[in-house]
Amino acid sequence: MTIDTLTLESDFRGFFHPKVHEDVRRAALRKLFAEPHFNVMDGLDTYIDDYSKTEPIPAAMLAGMKQAQRILDWRARHGRFRRIVDLRRVKGFGRKTVLRLAPFLVLDRHPDTPVPSAAPIPPRPISSPSLILPAGLTSSPPPSLSPLPLPSVSSSPGKGGPSK
Repeated sequence: MTIDTLTLESDFRGFFHPKVHEDVRRAALRKLFAEPHFNVMDGLDTYIDDYSKTEPIPAAMLAGMKQAQRILDWRARHGRFRRIVDLRRVKGFGRKTVLRLAPFLVLDRHPDTPVPSAAPIPPRPISSPSLILPAGLTSSPPPSLSPLPLPSVSSSPGKGGPSK
């Protein structure tokens, strides 16, 4: 059997014997996988591009990377930013740029700084002037909705109380 006569129905097991030279094995596999049966696009053809060729990085992306590096360099020399306007000290960040970015910036908290606890919001009294009730209603509940008295619990054994 020669490589030229191989078809999809041929038995390729003999080419995997350890005594078969690597070049012959590869030639047989090349012949097998050249068959149209193995060349069906299966949805992964979107990755068929040649990724060995490099494309230049777009100028806008390069500029953003340079700005990011300037920020990292400034922080390495001076520490963290304490105010958003400190960003103006970095080359390339002028007043307009900082104003445009300010809504998206968050200053990091120094690790030694305690997390501020939120003060509890005091309850507003019901008789607050901002509470507007319809005519005829008061802020106290009607008598029909007053709390019910709790049943008393007997502590003597045998009458439903706890046993000892």
